[in-house]
Amino acid sequence: RRVREGNHDVAIVLTAGELNPEIAMDAAWRGASAVLPRPFTEEQLVHAAARALESHRSRRMERDRRYAFALTLGHELKSPLDAVEMTLNNMVAGLLGPVNDTQFDALCRAQSRIQTMRGLVTDFLDWSRLAAEHRRRNMEIFSAAELVRRVVDQAAEAAEAAKIMILTDVPASLRMRADRWEMETLLGNLLSNAVKYNRPGGRVVIRVHEEEAAIFFEVEDTGIGMDPAALSRLFKPFSRLRDPRTEGVPGSGLGLAIAREIALLYDGNIEVDSIPDKGSRFTVCLRRCRGVQQRGPADACPFEDSG
Repeated sequence: RRVREGNHDVAIVLTAGELNPEIAMDAAWRGASAVLPRPFTEEQLVHAAARALESHRSRRMERDRRYAFALTLGHELKSPLDAVEMTLNNMVAGLLGPVNDTQFDALCRAQSRIQTMRGLVTDFLDWSRLAAEHRRRNMEIFSAAELVRRVVDQAAEAAEAAKIMILTDVPASLRMRADRWEMETLLGNLLSNAVKYNRPGGRVVIRVHEEEAAIFFEVEDTGIGMDPAALSRLFKPFSRLRDPRTEGVPGSGLGLAIAREIALLYDGNIEVDSIPDKGSRFTVCLRRCRGVQQRGPADACPFEDSG
């Protein structure tokens, strides 16, 4: 519970009556640093705890080093990108003198390349941020409609350029408890893909609803769709859709992998229904982001029963 809430200063030892490879792998996936078969002695327990602490500290230091490197690299990449983008913008706007049509087209293509590069850097930093041990999660209670509105505003320019309509169906009363950055990143990546892989004049529909202990986000598009072979590779890092129609679509192949990692933080998952040449629907189930009816501060642990 504490680990999933973002408190990574915890080493976990799982005790199991029967120890087999499946249990060990599942324990490691859930964050355990050691597995101790039952029955065990006090000495065995102390030894397992010491081994778990040593392993946990080593992993935390390694992840923190990687995150620090990623931040430094991201800053070093973004600084020159900002300078180049500003110069290109001034040239396109005519602030540095007149340009002919050929030069204008070349400058616009360069602008597009710079924006693609900025997206790659952002995805890389987001991926690194999720893996950081010391990252603090800011759990808040907020309106789902407000979240969707912010994400749609961020995608509005790209959607307008592609003449794609974005529709939303979100109950005004629906509130959720989550980290805003995580939710904006998750939904933003899904919406960005729905716009990029759509067809000119297409449509994207975002729906949100709740069922008992879960909140569901649906992002449905009228795009090119995917075949079963593409679906099997969909959430792997740096994996992109291989289709002649998408060769010019920018992206890092990290967006859906990032979205899935965030869903897992809420004991959730992402399912995909897709039909080639008709469109795709991504359904996100977040099982641990309600807790709105809980008594206590907004940063209380959502795994506690509401009583």
